[in-house]
Amino acid sequence: QECILHGPLWAARGVAAMGAGASITEAMEFVGSGVSPAHVLTAKLQYDTFVSIDEERVGRKDRMTKAFAQDVTLKFGRVCGMCAAIGHNAIEYTIQVEDGNSEVVRRRFLQPLNLPELTKRGINVGPKYREVAVEVEWQGGAKFLAELLRREKGMYEVKFKGGKREVLSGVPLVHLHPVDEDTRVDSSPETLA
Repeated sequence: QECILHGPLWAARGVAAMGAGASITEAMEFVGSGVSPAHVLTAKLQYDTFVSIDEERVGRKDRMTKAFAQDVTLKFGRVCGMCAAIGHNAIEYTIQVEDGNSEVVRRRFLQPLNLPELTKRGINVGPKYREVAVEVEWQGGAKFLAELLRREKGMYEVKFKGGKREVLSGVPLVHLHPVDEDTRVDSSPETLA
C-alpha cells in the first residue's frame, strides 16, 4: 500500500526514502527550501519505519528511557514521506496511521516506535514491527494478531489483522502479549462471534 505524498517540494518518490541513508543528490533537492543538506542526511526517521506520534504535541519524554512519557497520548504509524517545512532545518513527515488515513507531523513530535512498558512484558515492538497478540476474555482468553494504533491513559487501541479487521479500544496492558504460535492470525473476535 502506498501513502499519499504531501508537500510541494516532492521531486520524486525516491525522496521518501531519505533518512540516515539519504544520498547527496537527494539532500540537494532540498537546497533553497530552508533545510540544509546535512540536516536531511542525518535525519533519523527512515521510510517505512514505525513511529510514535505525540498527539498532544507536548514532546515530554521519560528521562530514563528517552521514550515519550507514559501519560502522553500517542498514535502509531508508518513513515511514508518527508518534506521541508517552514522554518530553518524543519522537516515534516507523512505518517500513515491507518489504511487510507495519513497525518503530516513535525519531527519533534515523532519518535521511532519505543514502548518500554511493552518491552518489560516481553513484547517486541519497534521501528520495524508493531504487531501484538491481544487476549480477548469473551473468546475464552484466545489471543488474536493485531497492530497497535494508539495509546491513551494507559489503554491501547488495536486493529485486528485477520477476520473483519475491526478496531478495539480500551485494551489494558495486561491483555497485550508477544505474538506466538497460539496467536490466531486469520480471524478476529468478531469473526468467531
